[in-house]
Formats: sequence, structure tokens, C-alpha cells
Amino acid sequence: MEPFRRFYQQYRESFFAYLVRFTGDCDLAGEIMQESFTRYLESYGHLPPEPRLLYAIGRNAALDAFRLKRKRCMALLREETPDPESDQEKRLMVKQTYQCMQRALLQLSSGERDVLSLVASGDLNYREIGEMIGITEANVKVRVHRARVKLKNLMKKEQHDGRTHQPVYR
Repeated sequence: MEPFRRFYQQYRESFFAYLVRFTGDCDLAGEIMQESFTRYLESYGHLPPEPRLLYAIGRNAALDAFRLKRKRCMALLREETPDPESDQEKRLMVKQTYQCMQRALLQLSSGERDVLSLVASGDLNYREIGEMIGITEANVKVRVHRARVKLKNLMKKEQHDGRTHQPVYR
């Protein structure tokens, strides 16, 4: 049980962050994280710790949740304790940029969001991500590049247009 406890301690924060980015919902990400670690322990607890399996279980659990609930997921901002010495205008700009990025992320296809979230988690390299989703390392790099360019363009367009709109789920 000790190896699993160390595995949990090592990956819980980055895995949770991945699930939040993937689902856009902190509460749902927490539920999926618990379910994923439980499934991992039940099915693979006897093997050496393998983060790729955990991420695959989490990704599949998130996709299952999307299929079952069929609801649109919106990102929730975690309120931070205000710093009395920080500039309110700067905090507002950071918050608006984050919200703009979340809206832009929701306009990407699920595959584009998935590959960006996996890379952003920082736990898996391109080869491991490719193995997990069934594509080559080179294809992962291409998809990440294209998704980043598309995300950047969507954010520029929204900032230029100055409009707020509902995300389009793909």
C-alpha cells in the first residue's frame, strides 16, 4: 500500500489540474480523480506505479461523465485570498485573460483540448501521450502546435472583437 500512497502523493495535484483543464469543472474533476485512483488501485495496484495508466483511466472516466451527463462544462475560477498590496486592476486583467482562455479552450475540439491538457499536466512526455491516445510522438507534436496556434488565434480574435459569447462545444 505504501507504493500507492507515494504514487498518489506524487501525482494527485498535477492529475487534478489535468482533469480540471479537461473537464472545465472543479467539482467533476475531483469526483473523477477519486474514481480514477480507486479504479487504478483495484485494477493495477499490484503493478509498479504507472502514470500513463492513471491518466488514461482519468481521461476515459471524464469522457464517460460527459456522455452520461451531456451537459456543458464551464470552468470555475478558484477565488484566491486577496493580497492587500496587489493591484486590483492587474488581478482583474489576469482574471479576464484566464476567462478568455477558458472560453477559447471550449471552442477547440475535444481532441485539441485533450492533447493540450495532457501536455500542460507536465507528467507525460510526447511519446507517452502518443502511446496513451494511440498516435505517434510526431503526430502529438503536430497536434499540440496546431492546437496552440488555434488557441492563440481564438484568444486574439475575442480580445480584438471585445465580445463575450457562449462557447461552442465540439
